[in-house]
Amino acid sequence: MPTLILASDISPLVGILMTIALLAMIFNTAVGMLYSFTARFVQPDTTRFKGAVVVVGLLSFGASLVGFTDLVSTVYPLMGYLGFVLIGAVTVSWLRSKKKSSLVLGEE
Repeated sequence: MPTLILASDISPLVGILMTIALLAMIFNTAVGMLYSFTARFVQPDTTRFKGAVVVVGLLSFGASLVGFTDLVSTVYPLMGYLGFVLIGAVTVSWLRSKKKSSLVLGEE
């Protein structure tokens, strides 16, 4: 956190204020992401949604205790492999649709 070090070099009070601001930004991002993630699976403004938010929040908190380096070294490669699978699926779908359109138009 180079910005935090710079703020602390200016003044310890500025460092503390910057720490609070950074933690608030992290919390704000986490709340927004968890809300939107949960809203994809459960209808918002329901009792079930509130329970799902609590469960997803606790699971996320548990995942955060794994450690950032361990989490990133596991999740990043997994997302990369899933990206390759997605690229393959889109390519196959595109080729199939191109083949179907050529059959319909009689271009074979």
